[in-house]
Amino acid sequence: MKIEPWVIIISIFLLLFISATIISGSEVNAEGNKVSTSCIESWKCSAWSNCSTHGLQIRACHDLNNCSTTTEKPSIVQVQKCKKKTNDTNTNIQSQKKALFDIVLEIVTEPKKSGEDLITKVSLINFGASKSINANLKYIISDNTGAILKQYQKTMLVTTQTEFLDHINTTGIPNGKYTIKIKLTYAGQIDPASTEKTFNIGKVGTAEKIFRDLGVRTGVLSIVTMTLLIGVYLKSQKKELRK
Repeated sequence: MKIEPWVIIISIFLLLFISATIISGSEVNAEGNKVSTSCIESWKCSAWSNCSTHGLQIRACHDLNNCSTTTEKPSIVQVQKCKKKTNDTNTNIQSQKKALFDIVLEIVTEPKKSGEDLITKVSLINFGASKSINANLKYIISDNTGAILKQYQKTMLVTTQTEFLDHINTTGIPNGKYTIKIKLTYAGQIDPASTEKTFNIGKVGTAEKIFRDLGVRTGVLSIVTMTLLIGVYLKSQKKELRK
């Protein structure tokens, strides 16, 4: 059977195009893992706070799309110098003497399997009085039905601002998607303060896994198919030369 050279060339380009199209839906991150590029980061920052007694303004930023990437990520907590107001009323001065906390949560590392640690970064910011206050934190991990799978409490001594990493063990929690919520309470609290994030334990979702596997398999299939087509073409050329 004779196969025309132009058929071989078109087949090779077609397979390369299909493979590149499918594989281009993912890229490799710094750790060597494939991550989806279909999620576009959309960072939003809160307005600057009023000047504190130290002459500082603070704001918090978060990704509205909850992408796993941080390419366009600004600082989670940003500090900016500002001038103290000299015409503050007695009411404003009194309000600054009270503690006023905000809390920011960031997922640093997701566990690859059940039993590994979920690593989070917590930022506590005191907009009010510049004095040491015990901040009580209650951690709650729940599934998509709202069922609580794990919870515990800890206390941190905070003056103006502090950041720390938490290593949360996931033993007993099966692979899947979950929500971690932190509730903040402190003496003299007026407004409730809390933060939450979603995270995964184990492999990516079924749809994304199928997509990635399809890209890898298509790439391998393209290479095998091209090799076979070239082999058939060379074999047919040898037969023609013998004739």
